[in-house]
Amino acid sequence: MHLTLRPFAPQDAESCLRNWAADEEIYRYLSAQPQTADEVREWLSSADEAYADPRTYYWAIEETHSGEVVGELFVDNFGTSSRRCEMDWKIGTAFQGKGYAAEAARAAIEYWIREVGFHRIEAKCCTENTASERVMQKLGINKEGILRERFCGKDGRWHDLAEYSLLAHDL
Repeated sequence: MHLTLRPFAPQDAESCLRNWAADEEIYRYLSAQPQTADEVREWLSSADEAYADPRTYYWAIEETHSGEVVGELFVDNFGTSSRRCEMDWKIGTAFQGKGYAAEAARAAIEYWIREVGFHRIEAKCCTENTASERVMQKLGINKEGILRERFCGKDGRWHDLAEYSLLAHDL
């Protein structure tokens, strides 16, 4: 394994800023904006508070041999009664194409299904983000369809999203 998934810590600020959090390219297909140094430091300073809730599934993706935080992986929009969640990730541009997104997501999916008890894991990406679609296909996540003009991008255009899902019995 080339990666470690772990909680974020305040000392990750420089690594996050250098590798992905402030990178325009990472946010090209997202509605969110690249983060400033102050935003990253503020967010990391509250990490301990967030991790006090055991249902915080928000991890730094650390390259094991270098100790660099190369991205993030998390779930949101989850429901305990429906046992479903939506998975999101970001990988720094310099670290893309190395299989890191698939490696991190695979480990997280196994944990969320086997340990947490999620039955359904969903993921979405802009249809123009072919790299993320390849990751989902590599993971064996099933494409369910296209959400037409689901969000308005920073470029002012409406973008379609591809929706994928994996069920516990798909593993």
